[in-house]
Amino acid sequence: MEPRTSEQERARRHEASRNDPWPALPRHTYSNELASRVIRFLTPWRFKEYRGIKKTITEIIGDYTWTSLQDWRSGRRRLPLVVAEKFLAALEARKSVLDQLVNELREYRDKLASETRQPSGFEVVRDRDGSGIPKDGRPARKP
Repeated sequence: MEPRTSEQERARRHEASRNDPWPALPRHTYSNELASRVIRFLTPWRFKEYRGIKKTITEIIGDYTWTSLQDWRSGRRRLPLVVAEKFLAALEARKSVLDQLVNELREYRDKLASETRQPSGFEVVRDRDGSGIPKDGRPARKP
C-alpha cells in the first residue's frame, strides 16, 4: 500500500469535515481565552465523543449563534456581559455541587479511616468446642 500524499491527506480531512454535521474547533486550535476555558470546563469531553456539546452550551447561553460562540472561543470577538453572567451562573451551580461532593467524600474517607478493620471469616479464631480455648479449626497436631 502506498503512503498517502499530502494532497490525499488534505482531501481526506476535508471530506471528513464536510461529513461532520457540527464541526467544532479541534483541540489544537483552542485558545487560552476566558470563554474557551469556561466552555472546556463545562464540556470536558471531545466533540467526537459526545455530540451534545452544541446543545449543552446553547442551553446555557441562550439565543446566540454557534459562530458567535466560536468567535468568543478564539478571541476574535469579546464575550458579551450577558453571556458572561450566564457562564458564571452555570459555573457557580457546578461549584456548589462539587463542594457538596468533596465534603461527602471527605466525611466518608474520615469515617473509613476511623473504623477498625473487621477481619473476614477465615481470619477469625473462634472457640469451637466450648472449652474456652479459641481454636482456628485446624485439626490438632499429634505429639
